[in-house]
Amino acid sequence: MALSTYNNYKKIINIYINPYIGSYKLSKITPLLIQDMYTKLVDKGLSARVVRYTHQVLSEALDQAIIWQIINRNPCKGLSLPKSTKKEMKALTV
Repeated sequence: MALSTYNNYKKIINIYINPYIGSYKLSKITPLLIQDMYTKLVDKGLSARVVRYTHQVLSEALDQAIIWQIINRNPCKGLSLPKSTKKEMKALTV
């Protein structure tokens, strides 16, 4: 993993994940808890892209916890994520 990727993951974890579920033991993190976190992030005004990236980082971390046999299943699976919206392109004028 590149240093910039590591720093981006660390930022996502510290800013978006830890404030909501950082105090929970891995075995106590449920899909409902994570879904609530995503809803709160959207309510704070974060873009769908940021919430989806946060989901990706968290899901990968929980997949690794499964490999290490810390948990049996990934509570991120099957959650509803905000739909990405495409902004209308603005053409440059002469």
